[in-house]
Amino acid sequence: MKNAVMVLLLVISVRVNAAELFVETDQTLPLVHIGVAVKGGSIHDPDQRNGAMMLLFEMLQRGTQNKTKAQLDSALDQLGASLSVDVKRELSSLQGTVLAKNLPGFLDLLAEIISAPSLRQTELDRLRNEMISALEEELSNDRALAATRFGQTFLAGHPYSKRPEGKIKDLKRITLSDLKTVYDNAVLSSNMIILAAGSVTAQDLASFKTKLDGARPGTAKKIQIPEIKPSSKLRVVIFDKPERTQTQVVIGQKGLKITDPKNDAFGIANEVFGGGSFSSRLFVELREKRGWTYNARSMMRAGSQPLYWSMGFFPKNSDTPPAIAYSLKMLKDWKQNGITEKEFEFTRSSQMKSASFNANTPKKRLENRLVEVLYGLPAGHFANEADRLEKLELDEVNAAIKSTLQGEGLLIGVVATASISKEAIAKDIGIDPNSVEVIDYRTE
Repeated sequence: MKNAVMVLLLVISVRVNAAELFVETDQTLPLVHIGVAVKGGSIHDPDQRNGAMMLLFEMLQRGTQNKTKAQLDSALDQLGASLSVDVKRELSSLQGTVLAKNLPGFLDLLAEIISAPSLRQTELDRLRNEMISALEEELSNDRALAATRFGQTFLAGHPYSKRPEGKIKDLKRITLSDLKTVYDNAVLSSNMIILAAGSVTAQDLASFKTKLDGARPGTAKKIQIPEIKPSSKLRVVIFDKPERTQTQVVIGQKGLKITDPKNDAFGIANEVFGGGSFSSRLFVELREKRGWTYNARSMMRAGSQPLYWSMGFFPKNSDTPPAIAYSLKMLKDWKQNGITEKEFEFTRSSQMKSASFNANTPKKRLENRLVEVLYGLPAGHFANEADRLEKLELDEVNAAIKSTLQGEGLLIGVVATASISKEAIAKDIGIDPNSVEVIDYRTE
């Protein structure tokens, strides 16, 4: 696509009194990747208004003070451009693509979208209904439901428990006034980072940056994110859903900060245990040897504060109790004995090879730079991953396992029919059935 520019990221982050600008010029590609995002995601949703940030950023695409949604869509089409939204717990962003010859006009339109949104009631009503419908549809997807309910239960009472998609009951409460408050508090130039890469220079974005600085002055209040304090005891929670023949199991515990130096070492350990490959311990033991589940994997979720490490699988009802019991046994062995030299060497080599693909395009390098800026990681953190992995030793990996895994402080979340699964699960893992919590699967 000759002479095309792809604008992929608008990012906002708490910094100084003006938007920061990061540009990487790469003339080999006819594309430009740009970002203006807000360091403010769902954790900044007001209480009882979870989903406000997602609603706001989706509303930015639905018209400005001078253009209706139809007119905005038409303007984007005429420019050969597109826009999309990405909202996470600690970050909100706009993303899009535009032809190179139309970049100045696209940036003008983008500045208008950010600085002069219409926030019309008709669009709010329509968008709210769309988001509620998506959440209602999720109730029929047991795997997605298990991940959502596990996160909400484990993180209950913490800002991280506010998922970007919101809650049905909260979405129904959100008003235009709520969205305007979120906009006024978060979408400020001091809270912005603009990133660009490809066939572009900093000068190409100077006017765009000036417009945002002038249109959205002010200093955003930085919200302190407290550390998660999960239960020190084993918790078993069944998200009770009628007539299940198969369960969805998620077992997890407190994880690591994204800036924790143990992440590289624990990443290798997790890849061995359940990182998604067919040779992982979880996959081999639960699927290949015992046939309890079609798949099994583990992963770490990290932020400014630790979120959680978890493993998941989905056995039929009769296999659920032994699968949970055996996975707990595997977890205990992993903590006590770590991984082997052979597992370490194979996985480290594989991770080093794949690391090069994490920064092999301008778009990926910009996304990496954004994460580095937002979370205070050193510049080049992702580009230097292979070098750090090469220096790791087996003892460091096994030490990271011991220091990260809590042992008894686990949450076992199961989407299942409680009348079928409660007693059996309690018996196989050796706990009092009365200690098993049962929550209706529709409880947000």
